[in-house]
Amino acid sequence: MNTRLQTQPFLPRWTQGELELHLAVDEKLNHGTPICRENDLPAYTQAGVTATDQHQMRQAIKTDQELLADWQTANPKRYPILLTGNGNLLANPGFVAWQNGVLYHLAQEPVFQRRYAGLVACQEGTVNIEEVSFFEERGRAGVLCLDNRNGGLEDITERTRFVTTGQPLIRHGQAVSLAHIAHLFYDMRHLVRPICVTIGNDVLFVPTHQLQHGLLRKALVQPVHIELQADLDGEVHLPLSMAGWLNADNGPTATRATAYLQKSGILKEGDEITADTVIVKLERWAENRLRQALKEADVELVEHSHPLTEGQARRVNDHLEIFFPQAIYPHNIFVKYRNGDTGFIIYPGRSGWQGTTLSAAQDFMLSQDVTDALLLDNGGDVRLWYRGNYLVGSSEGRSPIRSILVLTGTDATQRKVTIS
Repeated sequence: MNTRLQTQPFLPRWTQGELELHLAVDEKLNHGTPICRENDLPAYTQAGVTATDQHQMRQAIKTDQELLADWQTANPKRYPILLTGNGNLLANPGFVAWQNGVLYHLAQEPVFQRRYAGLVACQEGTVNIEEVSFFEERGRAGVLCLDNRNGGLEDITERTRFVTTGQPLIRHGQAVSLAHIAHLFYDMRHLVRPICVTIGNDVLFVPTHQLQHGLLRKALVQPVHIELQADLDGEVHLPLSMAGWLNADNGPTATRATAYLQKSGILKEGDEITADTVIVKLERWAENRLRQALKEADVELVEHSHPLTEGQARRVNDHLEIFFPQAIYPHNIFVKYRNGDTGFIIYPGRSGWQGTTLSAAQDFMLSQDVTDALLLDNGGDVRLWYRGNYLVGSSEGRSPIRSILVLTGTDATQRKVTIS
């Protein structure tokens, strides 16, 4: 058994209508820009300055307790029972929230052209998972919901307190194919475990760039062929094989790669990749770093010609054939049970190292009689605060977060929640 997999998540659960779920958002981040994950090196650009350090990327974001304090000020008659993270909102494309006629999303989100799977909190206290779309009328945003009775759309704006969207994992008692919804995952690390190449203070997640072109769907179910290179951005490409450096010319691409390796301390100032000694050094570095990265990703490098199984790879000429392992991550999932109860299933862990795979989470939820499930959060934003204490803290010590969900009660109902 993989010891990284957490088989016992936390299960907060409550009866529909007796408690209320509320949304809190760091509003100053609305219509912002995401961390760019289209290349192998994540980067965030603000005011013309680009950062690649994970903590630097999250400066000036409110903490979960600041968001909770703001919510309490606005809702003095309700008691916060627990809070969970909703950090994909305003961080990744494809996530939208609506509340009080206002839409929250990234600047380039085509919010009026898409349909979303959303957690819909109604005014009377019930919470459902619905297919929603948004519209704007006379300067205010509204919510449309798919009417399952006739297949039409219904305006649910007036009876809705808030909506926040996510990725559907279970619908109507059936697991949703991850390959079919791969396009909903901007961060492919939540689905497959990449090859992590560390250079200086940077971590390159190979082959994020190559998987962005529809290849992720195939990688979820069978081996794929990838170029042995790290794509830092549109201009810097680092070969990760002996053949790659032997075939590299001394043009602009190689010059930029050389400059990056000099800055990172891999090469010395003045080293030229046309020099035999430098080529030998780069060949050894690339080969050793690739082997180490594969080992750290739990990928076995094999030499046989049999079909690859999950977690195996082999060299084929100048590229790599690899069957990526599924990603192991902390996750926060909103769920509805067959008896009408609602709750969260929260897997603790550490990004890429400990937690659960989404397919394992789907199997577990079906065993618990979950009929609908919506993935809201992953990684360092996953947390569970319950009655003043953290049962699950951020695995990366990350108190800043863009959005949280708060389960609340009145003086009479605040204890009607169970956690197993």
